[in-house]
Amino acid sequence: MAGKVVPLKAKGRHPREIIRDHIRPELEAAEEYLQGAVNKAPLIIRNELHYRLSSKDPLIPALFLIIARNGSGQNDRRVQLAASLMSLHLALQVHCAMEAETCGTLAATRAVLAGDFFFSFALAEASGCSIFIRGMAEIISRSVSAAIRRDHGKSVPASCKSYLQYLSDSRASLFALAATLGAWHAGLEPRYNQAL
Repeated sequence: MAGKVVPLKAKGRHPREIIRDHIRPELEAAEEYLQGAVNKAPLIIRNELHYRLSSKDPLIPALFLIIARNGSGQNDRRVQLAASLMSLHLALQVHCAMEAETCGTLAATRAVLAGDFFFSFALAEASGCSIFIRGMAEIISRSVSAAIRRDHGKSVPASCKSYLQYLSDSRASLFALAATLGAWHAGLEPRYNQAL
């Protein structure tokens, strides 16, 4: 077997790790900010909120922070707005995860109240930024519409196109919103985004 042996070189850190380290302080501050609000929530839903917060996926606020750090936006609002996006993401996850079979139970009531808590926190923290409020309202509307279409068509086999539309309306729109709002906060020229 003829060939050249190429020695393997140790790779440096993955770019994802470098980016994560770059935004870690602000991402942790956003999580702590939201955690502080959860700690003050009514006792009846506090455990549900802690559970939801512990299972969060920080991609949405991380995307916002990565882009927002590249401009001249207000640094003091960046953490607050990242926490707002994190809360919106949690609220949508809670409400989308609700199943019809659990409606009317105490657990379902607490889950709905937890989702509503996250919605109200998200909107309150974004107050003063009309672009955030408009974007969040559009995302909530898209997500609700996608859930209604999904629930309405449960007995009908889902086509690939309808499933992709559901993903676009309920999940991908949130990533687009985070990226666009990050660009807006950084003072960059955001491209046209249907979410806004």
